Amino acid sequence: MNFPAMKEAKMIGNLKNVDGFANQRGIEKYIAWLDPHTYKNNPQIEIYWVQGLLKRDDVDQRLKKKIAAERGISLDRENEK
Repeated sequence: MNFPAMKEAKMIGNLKNVDGFANQRGIEKYIAWLDPHTYKNNPQIEIYWVQGLLKRDDVDQRLKKKIAAERGISLDRENEK
């Protein structure tokens, strides 16, 4: 789980609303996917699997950099693995 392959990150990361509360708030939350608009409107949104999100090539690069910086993670190291 710490060093996912791209395929794993996408397949697992596309699972949504796994906590059961997202539908009550009208927000679709994914295990490891996020778009800039959702993050901008809700920067406190829970990201279940940060390593998976950072590995994906279909997540906005600027958003990945911001999330990695906020969590003290080197984005370059995550993408090398």
